[in-house]
Amino acid sequence: MAKVPPEKYPNTIIVIPIQEMEAWLLSDATAIKSVFNLSKAPNKITDCESIESPKEHLRDLVWKMGKKRYLNTTHNEKLAEKITLSNLIRCSSFKRLDEYIKDNIAKG
Repeated sequence: MAKVPPEKYPNTIIVIPIQEMEAWLLSDATAIKSVFNLSKAPNKITDCESIESPKEHLRDLVWKMGKKRYLNTTHNEKLAEKITLSNLIRCSSFKRLDEYIKDNIAKG
């Protein structure tokens, strides 16, 4: 597999979550509680990126806890606004992105 040449795409970062992006969103139970107005936060998931089909997992979790419908086209943005960096950093693929930004972009 060829690498993407940085000189061709100088201001680009390629990020690939281990599962789906929803794995990152599952990392913050407080954000889920808030966005879906649940009576309590779901249990903390230790390794969000190990969950098979995180989108469906999030959908089922929200329905089970609050009889609310999860729509990724609507709710992912709302969850992303509420999620905390300290929770995201628990996801290994996001942690690598954070380290890359700190090492290569933030110093600039």
